[in-house]
Amino acid sequence: ANRIEQDPGFIDQYNKVRRQAMTQASDKLQGLASKAVDTLATIMDSEQATPTERTRVAKIILDGAYQAQQTQDILERLDKLEQEQAEDDQH
Repeated sequence: ANRIEQDPGFIDQYNKVRRQAMTQASDKLQGLASKAVDTLATIMDSEQATPTERTRVAKIILDGAYQAQQTQDILERLDKLEQEQAEDDQH
């Protein structure tokens, strides 16, 4: 490793820039998610789509909905645990 990679200031700045880039990419993906769901819904409802295509799209939608619900459940549980820990720390 070179000296720059060992500099705590450089590492902190690098990590900050990297987090900002990931946040921007995440924001862009979230903005496109609605359009993607609309596209999937259009294909699922299309009479021109084959049954296999409609089934594949339906599975994608169901998998996405399930993952979103799982993530939401985990975040809610984490929030509750953090609140309980904060309350315990105050006593």
